Amino acid sequence: MALDDSAKANAAIHLAFEHVENTYCTPTWWTGLDEAARGRLVHRSMTGIGPPGIGRGTSSLANLEPILSQAAVVREAIFTQDPEVVQ
Repeated sequence: MALDDSAKANAAIHLAFEHVENTYCTPTWWTGLDEAARGRLVHRSMTGIGPPGIGRGTSSLANLEPILSQAAVVREAIFTQDPEVVQ
C-alpha cells in the first residue's frame, strides 16, 4: 500500500505497536490519548500474542486509526542485504 509522506509517521507508530516488542512512549504522550485510542493500541499490541480471538490478519495495518502523528516523512532508508539493490 502506497502512503503519502504525511501518513508514513503514523503508519510507523502503528507498525511499532503491532510488530515490535518493547515499544515505549512517554507517559504524557500516552495519557494525552483518549481512552478509545489507548484501547485500540493495546488491542493492536496484543495481536498475534494475546488470548485466542485476537489474531493478526494480512490486512492488519490497513486500518491506521487513530491518527497518532501527522508529521511528514522527508527521508526514507532501505535496509537490505541484497547487493543488487541500488539506493
